[in-house]
This record gives sequence, structure tokens and C-alpha cells, in this order.
Amino acid sequence: MSRFGPGVRSIFAIALGAIVGVPMALSGAGQQGAASSQPPPQTPATSQQRPVFRAGANFVLVDAYPTRDGMVVEGLTADDFQILEDGVPQAIENVQFVRVEPAQAERERRDPNNTREMIAAAADPTKRVFVVYLDALHVSIDGSQRIRTPLGRALNQIIGADDLVAVTTQDLPPRQIIFGRRLLTIDEQLVRNWPWGIRGEEIRTNRLDPNEAVLKACFQYYRSPRGQVIEWYVPDGAIERLMYLVMLERYREDRTIASLESLVSYLGTLRDARTVVLIVSSGWRLFGPDRALEAETSKHNATGPESIYSSGSTPLLKPEGGLMPEPAACNRELIRLAQLDTQQRMRELIERANRANVSFYAIAPGGLDTFDTPISEPVKLNPNARIDQSVLGQEVSRTRDRAASLQTAAENTNGLAIVSTNDLEGGIKRIVNDVSAYYLIGYYSTNRRFDGKYRRIEVTMKSGDVRVRARRGYVAPDEKTAANPDAPAAPERPGVPAEADAALGVLGRLRPEAELFLRGVATPRGGRVAAELGRSDRARKWIAVGGEVQAAAVTEDGKAVGLGTGRIEAGTRGAMVTVPLMADAALPLRVTVTIGEGVDRIQDQVTIAEGATAADALGGELLFRATPSPRSPLLAVADYQFRRTERVHVELPILKPLDDRGIRLLARDGRPLAVPVTVTERERDGQMMLAADINLAPLTEGEYLLEVTARAGGASVSKYAAIRVIR
Repeated sequence: MSRFGPGVRSIFAIALGAIVGVPMALSGAGQQGAASSQPPPQTPATSQQRPVFRAGANFVLVDAYPTRDGMVVEGLTADDFQILEDGVPQAIENVQFVRVEPAQAERERRDPNNTREMIAAAADPTKRVFVVYLDALHVSIDGSQRIRTPLGRALNQIIGADDLVAVTTQDLPPRQIIFGRRLLTIDEQLVRNWPWGIRGEEIRTNRLDPNEAVLKACFQYYRSPRGQVIEWYVPDGAIERLMYLVMLERYREDRTIASLESLVSYLGTLRDARTVVLIVSSGWRLFGPDRALEAETSKHNATGPESIYSSGSTPLLKPEGGLMPEPAACNRELIRLAQLDTQQRMRELIERANRANVSFYAIAPGGLDTFDTPISEPVKLNPNARIDQSVLGQEVSRTRDRAASLQTAAENTNGLAIVSTNDLEGGIKRIVNDVSAYYLIGYYSTNRRFDGKYRRIEVTMKSGDVRVRARRGYVAPDEKTAANPDAPAAPERPGVPAEADAALGVLGRLRPEAELFLRGVATPRGGRVAAELGRSDRARKWIAVGGEVQAAAVTEDGKAVGLGTGRIEAGTRGAMVTVPLMADAALPLRVTVTIGEGVDRIQDQVTIAEGATAADALGGELLFRATPSPRSPLLAVADYQFRRTERVHVELPILKPLDDRGIRLLARDGRPLAVPVTVTERERDGQMMLAADINLAPLTEGEYLLEVTARAGGASVSKYAAIRVIR
């Protein structure tokens, strides 16, 4: 494997959110309608009447956070603020104080129905948008455990009923992020998937990213001129470290900065208003170029790793996956990483974030860390270290540098950094206070040109004891935007209904490292939960021996309303569990699924949020896998990934007599595919089901849609499920 790329995806991304109504530029026709929308349910303390919009002018809305002793100052008016745009004073038209109160009940929150609605909601400047960025590569497993409860509690305190929020990591491309409003799912993800941090486990490398295994194969050993295979150590200040771990550290920092760059760029295209990005991270070293490291290329001879691992006299384990890169590929990556300059890229990232109106709020979950190098990592003293270098001093300095990188990112984008403290609850409370109350300041720019250029904003206070953070600038509309200010932010994909986009979004939330995948639907006879084991060590144990499956359902207020049992047979991964429900069971339901007993048991949760209505002809779909043989048993599917040697079986409850029905296979872009689909109706557990079977052998790797259409009593319905075909 000679190519180094961004790796595979994703730990998890779920959603809920929108962001602080923040700076926006409006112009020409359509301004009045765009700016007349009211903010979400909030409590204004002081406000002035909204202005009458002037044709041909840019009305700019700025969010400002004036504080005294760390607390937002209330009761301010236009006379208390001063605004400069590119150094020119601006006349303030209106000031409004906004305090956001979170929704008290989950039922008050409604997720967007589809991708188009999600994009429209995120673009709305009267809503707030939050992105929780879990820096898995720079948080230890202890840190991810420590932060799960404080972070979940903080989100419940921050997020209002109309806000949107999403969770992402380095492994999820920004355009696959799903924004939503329901916090229940995020709480579940933080609780059940808390071991997401992998910093300090570099010896094992990140199994989600095959490039890390390539780095290990390239730089764990080298062959001396005498033919000896030697463990590869390199100087790193006061110590010597394994070469592949030094490379891995640079590679992960490169990935993280690149991920944040892509995220900021995407958010900048998604909305003009402010977006809050909550970064959970221990921070970054911010590497500069290292010529001494680059000189290590001389140790790769013509045969490279292949000769080292194929030597019969060398008792070495081959790299994960058996990846054997060529020497030239190893050296190209060594040179690239040795020349890495994340210091400069951080400066450019901050500038980009300010232009995109993105604010970083950083939380370091490690507390008062002293040592930067993981305790599990083998190191040696560097005999050639400078006399003024000490191991302890170097470790403390690097830990301080990581905290400083978070502070720099936050303070230069009008955010806050909670670092070097064991009081995570108290620190996060500062963030809650900071994003829950603010001022919206509106003014007409004296610069009436539609030139598409960036304009700097400076907000100051007339009172000397009040500190203010505010939007630092905006991009003025160009002539095309000014002529059509209501043009959609993102083009629609012809041929792909919104419901199909939503189904494809489920694939983006799959977590390859999950121990258990779950899918739950409400049926006329209760609930049905598909449980499918993942590929972790514990999951493989239960696959080998089989295990009992228990599904316990509770309502939103914690009342137990149903219990179902099933079994995963030895040698299989999935089971379908029917959960009989009490008559007063009200959605949404949280279902806890447990497989096995003892220390090796696996437990996870799934939410059944919606059920069929009286008008629905079909219930929610459930998928199964089988071999092409008609006698093959049907195994429940919850991870939606199939091999070409399998067939997919889908079932939907028939709730009304059908006049017509059909199921077909579509490409990701909505094109019908000439793949045979066998459609039948059958009874399962006393319920008539619409069922279909598709042999996947004709397909290539990729993502596909199952489209189910039905007509009952003159009304038509379409439902979609997405699958991913792998090798």
C-alpha cells in the first residue's frame, strides 16, 4: 500500500442544532422578509425597534458578548457600544439582549425531516448551531470517560428547543454531519460510546485508519549496513522514541488540523451566522519542520520493509493487515510529515474560522496532566541531549504547549478554553453561561459596494470595566448574491427525494468499531428491535458461542413498559427481538439491549422515536441478511452493510389493504437499477408483512437505496432504506 490518505470513517455523528443568531449581510430586494423572522423563544431584556430596511444597503447583524468578571452584563443599550467596520464608525440601528433557555422536555424538540430541511434550518440566522468535535486522536480513554457526564449535562443546559447540534470526529467528512434537535440520542452516544479516545494507545494504532498500520510497517524497524534488523529509535529532545510513534504523532496532528479546516470551510458555506464548535481535545504540539527527522530517509534501503518482515531469522510480527509499503512510499511520507508546519496552519485556521464566523470553545478533559508522552510508550534517554534539557521539564513544557494551542484557537475566535483544571464541571459552566446570553447588534454598513470582499468588524465598549467579544468580520455580498438574496444555499439533487437523503444519512452514522448495532421500530403489536454484533473482541466471543438477548423498554420519564427476549445463535451476528408494550407506553421509548451476562456482556441503547399513524399504509422497515439460497435463515441487520455474496431481505408491516405495491433498487443518485427484486406478502407473528428479496451479486461496492411504494385507498406512500455493499 503506497498511498497515504485520510482513512475511513466514523465514530459517530448524531445531531441536533442551530447557532446563535449572528452576523449576517442582507441587501436589496428581499431584505425585509429575511430579517423579519423572529429569534427563537428567548427572553429579551432590552431591545430597540427593528429598523425599516433600506434598499441597496447591507444590514449587518453582530452577536456580542460583553462581560464583567466573567458574567454577561445585562441592561446595555446602543449608547454603550461602538462599532467600526474596516476602521470606519458605524451607526447602530438596534440592540437586542437574548437569553436562551433550553427546552425542558425532549418531546418539545423536532428534528428536521430531511436533508433539505436540515440545511435550511442550519442556514437560518435566527437559530443557533453547535458542533461537538470529539478529537479522538488527542484524547485518552480516561479523558473520554471523564468528559461524558459533564458534556452531556452541558448540552442539556445549552441547547434550546430551536437550536441545532451535531457530533463529529476526524473520521466523518463534514458533508456527512447530521444536525438535529433531539438530545436523547447524543446523551446515549456519550454514555454508551465513551471509550472513543485513543491517545496513548499508539502501540495498537488506530484500527479505523489503515494508513497508521502503513506508518508502523514503514518505521518500526530498519536494516543496518551489516544486515541487522534494528528497532528504529530517533532523538526527540531529552529522550529517544520509536520512529513510527514520532511519525504517528505528526500524522494524527496533520489529520486533525485538516479535519478542522474542512469543517470550518463547510460551516462557512452552510450559514453566515455564528457557529459554535465545542472541541474536546488535549491540544496539539503544533509541529514545525524538522530537518533531522527528514534525514532519517537514509535508513530505508532498496528492499525496505518487505525484506525486514520476510526474513526467516527475524521473529517479527507482520503489520496489521499485512500491509507492506514500498520504500519510496515510506520516504515520501517521511519527508511530508517531517516538513509539516501545523503552527502556520493553525494561524490560517483561526483566520478562516473568523471569516466563516466560527467560534472555538475548547475543553481539555485530561485535567492537570504532567506528562505528555503516554506512560505505556517505550522511551530511552537521549545521550546527545543538551545539558539544559530534562525529561520532566520537557514533558511539562509540552503539556503546557498543548493547553496553549487550545487557548490560542479559542481566544482568537471569540470562544473560551477550559484547560489545565480538574474542575471540568465548573469550567463547562463558564461555557454554558457564555453561549446562553448575548446581544444582537444591527447596523447598516456605510460601505454600500457589493464586491464580495471580507470586511473587518471591531466592537468596543464605552465602559472601561466591560470586556467584549464579538464577530470579527463578514463577507459582503457580491452583485449576483445581492440580486438574488433568497437563492438556496445548496443545490438539490434531482431524482433523490428528501426521504432518500435521510436514509443515506443513516449510513454516515455507522460506527465501524461498534460492539453492537441496533435498529428499533414501533409496530401495531409493540416494538421490534434488530440487534447485530460488531467485530470487536467481545463481540466475536458472543458470535462464536451465541448468547441471550434482552430488550427492556422505558418511557421518556423512566417508566418500564416492555420486556422482550431473543437469542443470537452460535456462528451468527444478529437477532430480532419483539418487545410487547403496555397499553400506556408513549413514544419516544428508550430500549436497552443486553447480550450475555458477566464481565463480557455487551449493552447498548436505541430510541424508538416515532410510530405509524392512522393514515399510514406501511410501518417501519426492518432488514435481514441471508445467502442467495431460498432456504437460508434470515438474520437481523442493524449495521446496513452487506457483502456481494449475500441477499438483502426487507419487511414492512401492512397496516391497510394495499391496492398496489412495489419495491425497486436505486443507485445513490436515484437512478433505477436493472436488478431483479422479488416482492411477496407474508405473515410474521400474526402481522401481514410486505417483503422483498434482492440478490446483491450484480452490484459493485457502494451505497444503494431500497425504494418501497404502495397505494391504499387512493393515497400513495414511498419509503426508503439505504444499504452499503462491501467486499
